[in-house]
Amino acid sequence: MSKRAVPKYGHHKPTGQARVRINGKDCWLGKYGSPQSRKKYAELICKWEQESDLPPTQVTFAQMALMYSTHAEGHYVKNGKQTSEVGLIKKALKWMIQFCRDTSLAEIRPRHLKEARWSMPDWLARP
Repeated sequence: MSKRAVPKYGHHKPTGQARVRINGKDCWLGKYGSPQSRKKYAELICKWEQESDLPPTQVTFAQMALMYSTHAEGHYVKNGKQTSEVGLIKKALKWMIQFCRDTSLAEIRPRHLKEARWSMPDWLARP
């Protein structure tokens, strides 16, 4: 079973729109870089993963990070605004992606987490 590349979140510069090409078809996501376009992208990638021939263990850390980041944007909201928790989650996930971007979730081990934690700068690691 071969591993397929995850379709990329792209920028259509002439229109300023975000798009992703899935199975040869462009899916328009809205204004490039907007939270709505990122959320729609994550939803489409989740659907694409579910329809793919890859077992769930083939989901990479980077894919999971994108899905969790999108979830956090909608979950950590107070009085209609995102809380600072969202930014902290995104910083931590971005740092972790450096260590295990293409590692499937089934292959993540405590050593990955320890390696990332010990290499974090103090300002990022503070509670």
